[in-house]
Amino acid sequence: MENGRREIGFNAEAGVLWAPLDLPLRAALSLRAPVQGQLKPNGPTIADAAGNVKVADFYLPSSLKLPWEIEAGFAYQFGARPLQIAWSPGRAERSVALRRAKLLLTGSVLISGAVSNAIGFESFLAQQIERSRRHVVVSPRIGAEIEPFENRLQVRAGSYLKPSRFDSFRPRLHGTAEGEVRLFRWSVSGLTSPEASWRINGFIDFSRLYFGWGIGAGIWR
Repeated sequence: MENGRREIGFNAEAGVLWAPLDLPLRAALSLRAPVQGQLKPNGPTIADAAGNVKVADFYLPSSLKLPWEIEAGFAYQFGARPLQIAWSPGRAERSVALRRAKLLLTGSVLISGAVSNAIGFESFLAQQIERSRRHVVVSPRIGAEIEPFENRLQVRAGSYLKPSRFDSFRPRLHGTAEGEVRLFRWSVSGLTSPEASWRINGFIDFSRLYFGWGIGAGIWR
């Protein structure tokens, strides 16, 4: 950035996963400390009545900060296929031989910390001071995956609550859906395994005044 220099911020992250081999479930917890990097202008600056820093007529942030986050999640699988397969020689072959029919349920809660006296990136680009992230926010998420036609079609659906960064806007509930279809085997002239199968997939993400979608292709798992 002209008239400014970048500074590097450091933080710590930690996580733990519980995946018992004799049960069809997993549970996890992750923690992320806040990250903050200072921005110190090289040129002369002025401050307005509220203490906001300006270079010429351009407002500058005094620092860049990501808040702390805590996320807890779980997964539970119904059906004959185990969720965890113990490692051993021939594990890949045993996994392929198992039935694929299942119903997988997942859920998580993401808690994000507050940032005092902050504005969002969009507000900075628009040069409008609109405070955001002034409170702790919570985002619950749920999902399900089923394979109605074994080794041919996978279907996923879910929902999540997206909190607003601004006090004047309400949280927004989203719905998601995805389908994945197995097509054919192809080793790409020996670049992948002869057993590699290819698939196409499509997804949608929808909410009030919002709709997103996408398509993709890759190796079937």
